[in-house]
Amino acid sequence: YIEDKQFMSCRQVIPYKDKLFYLPEHSGIIWEYCRSTKNWKEHKKCIEDFRKDLAAEKYEGLQVMLDYAQAGSCIYIVAGYTNRILCFNMEDAAYRILEVGNAEYGYSAITGYDSTFWLAEIQSGKIVKWNVQTGEVMEVEMPDGFERFQRHNMSYYVHNRLFDMGSWIVSVPAFSNSIVKVNKVTGEVSLCGSPLWEETDAPANDYHPRFHLVCCFAK
Repeated sequence: YIEDKQFMSCRQVIPYKDKLFYLPEHSGIIWEYCRSTKNWKEHKKCIEDFRKDLAAEKYEGLQVMLDYAQAGSCIYIVAGYTNRILCFNMEDAAYRILEVGNAEYGYSAITGYDSTFWLAEIQSGKIVKWNVQTGEVMEVEMPDGFERFQRHNMSYYVHNRLFDMGSWIVSVPAFSNSIVKVNKVTGEVSLCGSPLWEETDAPANDYHPRFHLVCCFAK
């Protein structure tokens, strides 16, 4: 809890062996709880280093974390205000900070495994393929017919989540007009289920997408 602010401290919880890791929403701390000893640890420096040299106005009031992906003992954390990726090892709390793509990028979603990840660029909607070992980056442009919704006096992002569906990477829209799917081998990109998303930006039954995203989802 942060005094005088209606922000959540943590949103995501990751089990690893006999530990639980609470990933920060706004708190700036990764909390670790050991279920066998009942002890807590806080990991703060990794978040401080993640934000190091960033202007405070760039991230104040924004979520530390928008999404994460897990590969073995490591979690890869993305935020919407930076192209940095925080790689945190749940085994020993070691961490690395990596930069992916253009310095002006930020990421709203990440999925993948081993050494290959896919990231959703927050403003343009590009889906970025990233090889951790080689640093190689490939950018996928959005297809014809895809639109992002403009917002007034608030930040917004294009894709809410990315899912790895075998041969395809599939997006869930945040402030945009369709699911997008990307063929992982060929890079072919197309819209998916377009009729479902007609008029998704229109308020209905007292629900206002301009404040609450165009959809909710489950995996």
